[in-house]
Amino acid sequence: MLFSCDDRKNVVTARGKVNIDVYATDPGQSPKLSYLCECKNWNKKIPKSVVYTFRSIVSDTGANWGLIITRKGFQKGAFEAAKHTNVMLLDWQQFQELFVKRWYKQHMIRIVSKEAKSLVEYTEPLNSSIQEKVLRLPKEKQEIFFSLQKRYSMLAFICLELEYYYKIHDDGYPNLPLINEWPNLKGEISKEILLATSFEELLQSLIKIIRLAIEEFDSILKV
Repeated sequence: MLFSCDDRKNVVTARGKVNIDVYATDPGQSPKLSYLCECKNWNKKIPKSVVYTFRSIVSDTGANWGLIITRKGFQKGAFEAAKHTNVMLLDWQQFQELFVKRWYKQHMIRIVSKEAKSLVEYTEPLNSSIQEKVLRLPKEKQEIFFSLQKRYSMLAFICLELEYYYKIHDDGYPNLPLINEWPNLKGEISKEILLATSFEELLQSLIKIIRLAIEEFDSILKV
């Protein structure tokens, strides 16, 4: 788990208990870091008074970082109030970018690798243990198996590419949607995967389709 989070948590300060939208700790760091998050889904820009109040709460609780995430932005005075402090003022896109590289590497890739393990084995052309099982099947089932290999080989390729992407690219993760990042992809690939505009959306689409593909392979080999 990248973070341990509590929604609407009451935190104790020197002045009493205060309710915070999100309290998160990062056990991956030593010593672990703590974050207080205030989510302002307001139809106006956030004034400096909100920053001053939140800055005091962050200081009184001893949190490492305070994040204010807003939909409409901040007034000029708000940025002055946050300058030289451990409070960051972010819109939703900036908030995601703050953690996306670690989330991609430590969470998403681990899940994709685990979910796609059998799919990769089924689609490997030189996997001797799988091929032995296939050759023992009746001819009509062999044909179905090979058609599944053809259909899902590109899906397995995408899973492997996503896993290795952070190792060979400086930015650590591909741009979305994948149809723009990899325009030359060929084969049967779900539009859910190609057109996903967030990594969470991409992850959920991959999990769903990977599991369906593995069920089809399993049904032929009766694993």
